[in-house]
Amino acid sequence: MANVDISRALQAFRDHIDELAETWYEGDRAKAFRHAAFQQVAPDPLISDAQVIELTAIDKAGDLEVDGWFVDDTGEFVLLFQSVGGQNRVDEASVMKFWESAQQVLEAARVVASRNQSVRELSERLEERLRDGYNLRMVFASKAGFVPSASEFGNGKAHVDRVVTLSDGTRLTCRCSLELLDEGDIAQKFDDYRSGFRGEPTDVELTVEPNHSYEVERGGRRSLRATVLASEIVSIFRMPGMRFRLFSLNPRGPLASAKVNKGIARTLDSPTGRQVFHLLNNGLCATCSGFELKDGRLRAEKFQIVNGCQTTVTLDARRPEELTETMVDLKLAVADTALAESIAAASNAQTALRAKDYASFERQQRQLWFEFERLQPPWYYEIKQGYWRFVLSDAEKARFKTGRRKRHIEVQPLAQASLAFLGYPAEALDRVRFVFEGIRTPEERQAYERAFPADVRAEQLLLPWLLLDYLERQTEQRLRFSTFHVLWLVAALIKDYFGIGQSDYFSLETTDRLIDSRNDWLPSIARIAYNACNIAFKRAQNITGEQIDLRDFFRASGELSRGVNPLELLSQACKQELQIEVDNQRDPRRALPR
Repeated sequence: MANVDISRALQAFRDHIDELAETWYEGDRAKAFRHAAFQQVAPDPLISDAQVIELTAIDKAGDLEVDGWFVDDTGEFVLLFQSVGGQNRVDEASVMKFWESAQQVLEAARVVASRNQSVRELSERLEERLRDGYNLRMVFASKAGFVPSASEFGNGKAHVDRVVTLSDGTRLTCRCSLELLDEGDIAQKFDDYRSGFRGEPTDVELTVEPNHSYEVERGGRRSLRATVLASEIVSIFRMPGMRFRLFSLNPRGPLASAKVNKGIARTLDSPTGRQVFHLLNNGLCATCSGFELKDGRLRAEKFQIVNGCQTTVTLDARRPEELTETMVDLKLAVADTALAESIAAASNAQTALRAKDYASFERQQRQLWFEFERLQPPWYYEIKQGYWRFVLSDAEKARFKTGRRKRHIEVQPLAQASLAFLGYPAEALDRVRFVFEGIRTPEERQAYERAFPADVRAEQLLLPWLLLDYLERQTEQRLRFSTFHVLWLVAALIKDYFGIGQSDYFSLETTDRLIDSRNDWLPSIARIAYNACNIAFKRAQNITGEQIDLRDFFRASGELSRGVNPLELLSQACKQELQIEVDNQRDPRRALPR
């Protein structure tokens, strides 16, 4: 990039860090840098802020040099992440310690000694996935960069076969990569992805070999089927200012930038695989406002790939000589915006696109977006992912901010908050995807309507959202994976006080009074719920006489083992904790509005 572009990208990235610092970290920019860097190196830059907080919760005493981690089951790799947000460049010794962390988290003695619950979880998941043949990706992000010897060490470990020892002494070889990124590198990733959300769609031109295409016109609709060299697709992707602008019509905006599919890559590893790639791969589905094929040159106006991001990004990572040996199928349709969105929805429904991305097509969700924006003060309800971070200007965001604190709601966390509020905390934790499956699968509509009843209003949904927002910030008070159960117990306590059913929302009037007074009653009622979660979990372990995994405990919606029902234990413990407070004349519900 030119210097002016570097300056612009850095400033946009630093503004993003400032927003994160004020919203989540009480002004701590080092933690905000960690957060922002993790977002850009994770397989999905649209990963929610709450998810980042969970995935970087390991960054505390006993973290064994790991600040964050992520298991990608689509790309078949495990990401280990480290960050330094200070002003000094990282030395070689620090990078070497991070490199050794992969082995350390596999050593049982070190994991037990660390007393870090996230390290224990990482150790189990890492060993499990390495046995399954996953790759290991390690990323060290430093705001100030690295000394030359550290960079040299990193370059030497860019792509290597690494031998690791598992907890039972088994030695296996995995493909491992180490990447060192400074602030400029991460800002460039941020800007590349952001470019997909801004600017006008671009016209493209590519070569189509003779007899490798045919045109179809039916019902006044033109389309083209072609098989083209992979190098042609990559050349479009690499055009200055292009990249993720190619994916602007996807249901959630441009798709994830860094997701290289391991299965696709494996096919490209051999000459035989490259020869049959177009037979094994689904190819690309694209739309345009018009095209012309003449003398072997295909010209398409407002060209958009609506399905094929993983294929494109994976091809972009290959050597030029491999691309000239590889062909890919292209289906191109002339479509207006409405038809292009329908094609995007239909084609992505046949892939691993996350179900929540279809919220932007649901009429009720669009109505809720309208209602949230008209609350006083207004809230921005993001039903198409990435638009808050990458589309809205600072002036537009200012309408939804008080100081630097934002009034911004994301669709999946809202569905989770609603499910927990209505009595389904286990589903909120582990099965929220079925809510959005209900959008595109009419026979499963019940799952969607459980989270978003037909008559629910934005004002009513705002209360569970604000409860979730408060609880997500109390990382030291609550057990991991218990957030939605704490929310459920809080809601149950206040619903019992007002005499309404567990599966009901409050009236609009009561909702407004609860929201306005939440600082008076929420902290003390939440403490009862925190205590209940701890007590119930310990009781479950005492009953079974076994070590129970925290996630397994909180994901269960029925009996776990030996007659242990987590939801029943939690409810009993919450009632007992409340009774203790009542007996001591400290009933926190007295602070609730009447």
